[in-house]
Amino acid sequence: MDKIATAADVPFRPQPGGHLVKFNLQDADLAELVNHISGLTGKRFIYGAKVRQIKATVVSPEPVTLEEAYQAFLSILDANGMTVVPHGRFLKIVDSGGVVTQPTPVISRGEPVPDSDRFVTRLYRLEHVGTDEALALLGKFKSKDGDISVYTPGKLLIVTDTATQVRRLMRIVEEIDVGGSGQHMWIEPVRNGTAHRGPFSATTRALDQTWIVTKGTIAGLKNVVTPQGAKQLTTPVGIVQSSSDAVTAGYYPGLLAFISLALAIFNLLPFLPLDGGHILFALAEKVYRRPIPRVVFERVSVVGIVLMLMLFTVGLNNDIGRLGGP
Repeated sequence: MDKIATAADVPFRPQPGGHLVKFNLQDADLAELVNHISGLTGKRFIYGAKVRQIKATVVSPEPVTLEEAYQAFLSILDANGMTVVPHGRFLKIVDSGGVVTQPTPVISRGEPVPDSDRFVTRLYRLEHVGTDEALALLGKFKSKDGDISVYTPGKLLIVTDTATQVRRLMRIVEEIDVGGSGQHMWIEPVRNGTAHRGPFSATTRALDQTWIVTKGTIAGLKNVVTPQGAKQLTTPVGIVQSSSDAVTAGYYPGLLAFISLALAIFNLLPFLPLDGGHILFALAEKVYRRPIPRVVFERVSVVGIVLMLMLFTVGLNNDIGRLGGP
């Protein structure tokens, strides 16, 4: 394990994800804190003389992971009215006040929101409640430096706040933005993603997360035939862009798990050439006790391929539109 020193630079040495460090600081100033975090994580930082100076003390009797050390760093910045925003290959340390004008990572609906004290921007399109009603309510719960803007014609909420606070706001808006049936699906639950868990607790949480993502994916597939749902389709082009933002924001493992599970669910859809289609045909042959003619198999496969190509075309068009801007 590597121990964080008091003031010396720490050369970056890549470490495995579960690598532990002793994270204890006594009256460390901003330069010392940034140097140590940069040396541990390999992240690049920029900050100027106008950024406020701080004195930080961290007491951790047990070793922590590199990710937990970085999240503690973000919490220290947040407690002192600062945050980080992407700036090319660097992270720029800025005052939280006015952060809405900074290029914070944008998280679209369906993407997981990290449990972090850095600022992000979350887009949420209302379906039932009005924008003025949502704005009036959410404005009471945002942080001092957070911002909530609305685009009334599109019923779109644009929420900029710490990721932890955004998760809380999204949970609130998902509870109020329901139809007459009272049924609504969402993907990200509010949990403490960095807590240590025992085997039973970890298994229970994994099953809970899997079920939530499964419901969200199925709900998304149902909506794909609607204009609004079609706009949410993406391809590897969009996934690469989201992954880049996730790496910068520090929640890439969560996004990777979400994408993997969503693809697995999609692969189980009951049409060829997906695995779900092969399973369906195998069950049909077992029920009818005779093989399905090859010509039927091929024709159904062609229909499935055409459908997937259509979805890919729509998704690629969406990605090009997002990358090209307005």
